[in-house]
Amino acid sequence: MPYSEFKSQLAAGQVEEVVIGQRSIVGKLQNPQANRTSEPTPFNAVPAPDGDPKLIDELQNTNVTSDSGATTNSSLSMMEGQIALLQL
Repeated sequence: MPYSEFKSQLAAGQVEEVVIGQRSIVGKLQNPQANRTSEPTPFNAVPAPDGDPKLIDELQNTNVTSDSGATTNSSLSMMEGQIALLQL
């Protein structure tokens, strides 16, 4: 997903969790259905080319669980694998 779409989803309160890496932002979006009974939808976004100094504050302000890809490479790889399967 484009970074602008990620930011729109974040502003709308749809982002549930993210792992921020140097080359990708992977995470889960809440189910947009009113009853939210199904599993969150994984996503992959490309970070802003020049960085986004406000991103961490925005994540904290919207209560999104976040982590750095540097400390959770296995989580990042697992979520990227899930995204790849969904794109098939």
